[in-house]
Amino acid sequence: MNGTADIMRKYGGMKGIGIGYSYTVAPDLLWNIEYYHLNELDGGKNSNTIWTALTYYFKNYED
Repeated sequence: MNGTADIMRKYGGMKGIGIGYSYTVAPDLLWNIEYYHLNELDGGKNSNTIWTALTYYFKNYED
C-alpha cells in the first residue's frame, strides 16, 4: 500500500506491504480480510492495520 492519505500527508505519506484473504461464505457473499504493515516516509514510524469487509453481490435483472 502506498499513498498520501489526509492524516499522513503532513508526514510525507506512507509505504508498506500487505496481504489479503478472500473467502466465499455463501453464493454471492464474500468475506475479505486485509493486513497492512505501513511505514511513515518522513518520520519512519511503523503502523499496522487490519481491514475486513463482507460483500453481497446481487443482480437487478432476471435471466
